[in-house]
Parts: sequence; C-alpha cells; structure tokens
Amino acid sequence: LELKNLSDKSVEIKFKVNNEIKIEKVDLVVGADGIRSAVRNFAIEEKTSRLQYLDCIVILGICPIENIKNLKSDLLDSETVFQSANGVERMYMMPFSSEEIMWQFSYPKSEDLAIKLSSEGSKALKNDVFERTKNWHSPIPEIISATPSENISGYPVYDREILDQDLLNNIGSVTL
Repeated sequence: LELKNLSDKSVEIKFKVNNEIKIEKVDLVVGADGIRSAVRNFAIEEKTSRLQYLDCIVILGICPIENIKNLKSDLLDSETVFQSANGVERMYMMPFSSEEIMWQFSYPKSEDLAIKLSSEGSKALKNDVFERTKNWHSPIPEIISATPSENISGYPVYDREILDQDLLNNIGSVTL
C-alpha cells in the first residue's frame, strides 16, 4: 500500500489485487485495517504509538452446524448471539452463516504464555478452550468439541494508545 496526498486535497492510493498493481484517486482514505494498519503506518510513524499487550489471549473458532445437528438448545436458532462468563473467562458465540456458528473465548494470560500457546497450533488451542469450558453450560462444551481444529486460531491481544490529535493534523485526506 502506498498513499500520496495530492495538491487538490485528494489522495492517490496504490495497492495490489491478485498480483496486479492498481492506482486510484480518491477523496478520502479511512484506515480501519487493524492494529497493524498499513494506512496508519503511512499516516504516522508506528513508533509514535507502540503495540500494548492487554494481558489476555483470544481463541476463535468456527463450528459447522452439521457437526452439532443433534444438539438441542434454544441458543442454536441461527439468530441468537450469546455470551457467558465466569468472572475471569468469557465465551461469545454468534451465527457466522446459515451453516456455521462462530465463537470467541478470551481470558487473562501473560504475554509469553499467550505467544507460546498460540505457536503450539490449533489442536493445543482447542484443548485449552475445551479444558477450560468442559463444565460450562450446554451448548458450549459440545460446540468446542465439534469444532474442527483447522477452524481454530488464537492470538495474544494487543491495542494501541489513543492518538494525540496533533499527530492527525498533517495527514491530509486520510483518517484513522
């Protein structure tokens, strides 16, 4: 990604799609591309706002409804979003599509241990979530058990400090 502010207050944006370089002239670029934002990196130097570890890990999974078709629960109507927590750990589940349910499990963990668990792969992440939720209310343990390991990922959670307004004054027609 390359951005260039033009004299007419527009922005030239250069990016790659399917190995083809595209160049577009736009009125505004909105950087909403995450904590490692390419737009943010263009607009301000990353060292101005370093990543901060939030002292937790998040583990994500997508379970095919087919894998839990015999499970009866009012929470599995393909419309309901629910969250359960025990004061330390939090499980969030929602329909992902008409054929899948997505879940997100988070809990406090030191950065070193979160990086280690994440690097051990999807089977280790699944085992971790299952062990932590096996005694939780239905349908949580059943969904975790039925989620294919290849549909599971997990990461240490980071954020950035709130930006000082002065940093944004000279970036032209780009916003974050």
